[in-house]
Amino acid sequence: MRSDVIFSLLAGAFLNRLDIKAYAPVYSSRVKQARHQTSMEKLFTGVQLNKLRCLVNCFYFGLTNPALISNRNLTFVHSQTGRGKLLQYVTDFNPVEMPLATNLTHNIEDIPGAIWADFANKRFGGGVFNKGQVQEEI
Repeated sequence: MRSDVIFSLLAGAFLNRLDIKAYAPVYSSRVKQARHQTSMEKLFTGVQLNKLRCLVNCFYFGLTNPALISNRNLTFVHSQTGRGKLLQYVTDFNPVEMPLATNLTHNIEDIPGAIWADFANKRFGGGVFNKGQVQEEI
């Protein structure tokens, strides 16, 4: 398969927000075509570009390090919540009070009572950073 076809399939599966099949009766083929073109134009901008980079890094890492992921599953989930639910979460959320401090003279392993978060695996896990690579969540 050509690389442009692969990227189109990945972009369609991972980045599109509207399930065209579910809306097929109300969308003409012309609207579907225009929507796909718009999605592909936005693919290489802003947040969508970082999502694509993340996805490409995951597949590249898997292809170049098959022994590390041979028995793992990779799942992509796109979820979205309404503004009302998000506002309710923000107002109900009571953060744990923890003092934050910056220490440039010691290693975190040497500080008693400090939380140590391992970010060594930069390709699988949580949020997107640094040209689409993925960091682990704490």
